[in-house]
Amino acid sequence: MEYWTYNPLNGKLGIPIRLKGKDEDSFGNFEIQARASDINDAIEPDNSFSEKVTFGISIGLPFNSLIN
Repeated sequence: MEYWTYNPLNGKLGIPIRLKGKDEDSFGNFEIQARASDINDAIEPDNSFSEKVTFGISIGLPFNSLIN
């Protein structure tokens, strides 16, 4: 008996961007992402690669810019 046969190959490609704010020590981080799930067709072999790709953006604000 085999346990844990769930073995998809996922990938993510991101482009990080850092933007300055009004002050010299305030900034924001952004990352434009392309994510692909189940690249090796382990879970959903009938879906095409374009159906498994999602695009998104990740936004980050450092804590030191909030604490003053």
